[in-house]
Amino acid sequence: MNPDTRLILIGPGISFEPSTRSFTPRDQPVLDLIGPHLARAQRNVAALSRARRLSAGLELALASQCVGVMVLGANGRVESAGERTA
Repeated sequence: MNPDTRLILIGPGISFEPSTRSFTPRDQPVLDLIGPHLARAQRNVAALSRARRLSAGLELALASQCVGVMVLGANGRVESAGERTA
C-alpha cells in the first residue's frame, strides 16, 4: 500500500483503499443498510473484549484468595468452574 494512501475502515474486517476501489452510488443503499449492523458488531466485539479482561482479572483475584467460582447456566448445569471448585 502506498504510504500516502488512506485506508478506510467500513467495519470489522471490511476496509478499502480509496485509490484502488470506490463504492458506486448503487452500493450506497446496501452500505446504509449494513452500516448500523457493522457498528453494533464492532461495539459487541469491544464489549466482549472488556468482559474477557474483567473475567481474567477476577479469576486472578479469586485465585490469590484461595476461592473458587462455579458458574451455572439457566438449566442448572455447570458452564464454567475454576480450578479450586473441584
